[in-house]
Amino acid sequence: MEKISLNKQEALELIIDENTIIIDCRTPEELDDVPPITEDCYNISFDNDFMNEVLELNEEIKKEDKILVYCAHGVRSKRATMLLREAGYNSTYDLEGGIAAIFEDDGC
Repeated sequence: MEKISLNKQEALELIIDENTIIIDCRTPEELDDVPPITEDCYNISFDNDFMNEVLELNEEIKKEDKILVYCAHGVRSKRATMLLREAGYNSTYDLEGGIAAIFEDDGC
């Protein structure tokens, strides 16, 4: 089975790729505490309307796009990634550990 979760380094490589679609699936309240990774990402909260909201953006988010999904700690983004994969978005990945992983001090 193809890898779904990416570690910090792998995710950063996708983030700097201008062709990657980035979805921040945190709530608007969470964005007040920690801003998105990039200004160019979509904020689509992982709730009951998540897939409907993604599908409404079908002109901007296409099934063949590379997509990186993240949340605060990686739980919701992994579930969102699995839903997207089931819907045919086959190049979708989640950031393992969420946005918190980006700010972890790993000695780099």
